[in-house]
Amino acid sequence: NEAFAGTRALTLRLVGDAPALRRLLEVLPGTAQGGAADVSVAVGGPVPAGDAVVFAPPEGRPQYTEIASFVGDDPLLRFADLSGVVVAPSSAPLPRPLADAEVLARTADLRPALLRWRGAGRTLVYFAFHPEQSDLPRRPAFP
Repeated sequence: NEAFAGTRALTLRLVGDAPALRRLLEVLPGTAQGGAADVSVAVGGPVPAGDAVVFAPPEGRPQYTEIASFVGDDPLLRFADLSGVVVAPSSAPLPRPLADAEVLARTADLRPALLRWRGAGRTLVYFAFHPEQSDLPRRPAFP
């Protein structure tokens, strides 16, 4: 599928443990792992320096809900349908202030599920749920 293939090769680095993400990064076209990373993909823990995609840590007692709305015309989501994706929103604090974020997706109870911060020459995309506590890795919208 060429829909998600980028125009340049990216070097990615996975920080943290998430089998679904590890499998994805191993087969994602146009990417490589190792060396100096263009983008870090982190699960829980501190936010890496530079451009990063970060997933929240897992919830001890997850309570599931669906993504009810998302910004479908945003370039990040233009080929992704997040309608009805089931997630367990994290109670962990956001890595940056909510007031500075672009909220790209919300749950049915209006909690932010996907956020983006831009500034100081970097971009941070934050999934406010752990990938293993969602059906996103089993959907066509993933990655």
